Amino acid sequence: RHSCWTALPISKDINDMFKSEIINENVKSQDFFETKKYYISKYYDSSEEMYIYLITGKNSKVKNGYTSILYVTELNLNKENLENKANIFFNEAESYLKK
Repeated sequence: RHSCWTALPISKDINDMFKSEIINENVKSQDFFETKKYYISKYYDSSEEMYIYLITGKNSKVKNGYTSILYVTELNLNKENLENKANIFFNEAESYLKK
C-alpha cells in the first residue's frame, strides 16, 4: 500500500478534505463545480433545512496557504449567484490576510 503526499495540498485537496468532515446522515452532497477562481461544493442539511457551500480559492493570495469559506444559508443559490457571493466573501477575507 503506497501513499503519495505532497508538501502542500492543492486547493482541490483542501475542498475534498472538508467534504469528509461535512457529510453525515443529514447532510448530502448536491453539486460540485469549479470556476476560474474557485472550487465550490454544495450540500443540503435536511435536519436544519440549510444549504452549505464550501468555497475554496484556486489561487492563493498568501504564500503556502489557501483560503476556504464555509457559507451556510437558507438560500438555494444558482451557480452565478454563488460565484458573485464567493467574490464578495473572498475579497473581504483576503483583505485581512498578509501577503
